[in-house]
Amino acid sequence: MADLGSTNRRDDMAAAAKLKWDADATERANVDTLLGDDPHAELAITFQNPASAGEVTPYSIAVIKKVMLLSGVKAIQISSVYRSPEDQGRVMFDNLEQGKRISYKGPGRAVTEQYDKAKRASRTPTDTLRLMVDEIYYLGPESVSKHASPPGWLNVVDIRPSSIAIKHRSKFVDAVTRLVPRYISTFLHPGNSKDPAYHVEIPQGKTLAIKAMARQGRT
Repeated sequence: MADLGSTNRRDDMAAAAKLKWDADATERANVDTLLGDDPHAELAITFQNPASAGEVTPYSIAVIKKVMLLSGVKAIQISSVYRSPEDQGRVMFDNLEQGKRISYKGPGRAVTEQYDKAKRASRTPTDTLRLMVDEIYYLGPESVSKHASPPGWLNVVDIRPSSIAIKHRSKFVDAVTRLVPRYISTFLHPGNSKDPAYHVEIPQGKTLAIKAMARQGRT
């Protein structure tokens, strides 16, 4: 892959897009720094959907383990990670079918409007979901939900509060908060939002990618 700024703008854009998926590799050197000499082999991170384990980068695992070390938590379960546009549409569709209306920003509301329009027109569930997914692609998946961000650019994980002992939950929240904004860009939880999970957004090599993309104007 050519360096950003050394070719034409179209190639630069393609290179920047690839960086979003591969940037986590630049952070792997920070794993040992994060964990230090603390024993962490006994820390258990499980997944509600085991197939999604590969969508959490080694760097993100290190950040989460750092939180666990700071808070004395030995085990957690991750309930949600990266979502494809199809997965994001399905999650939004299922929530709406159950009467759950999440307070999304503009793009998310636009997807919800597709659901409402389809319902008023008596469209089938399959057609309704297709219209919602089409809208997600049109608006850009990342603008609808951070869960749809490329994992190598921004790793987003939801952690089940119920997987953490009650006596440790406030310590866990405090530990995550301590890592904002240096390692964690956004942290939502039941105490500061309507999010029922511990929603953690972990940038991956973001500084490198931002600097590289800033050079796109050089042709």
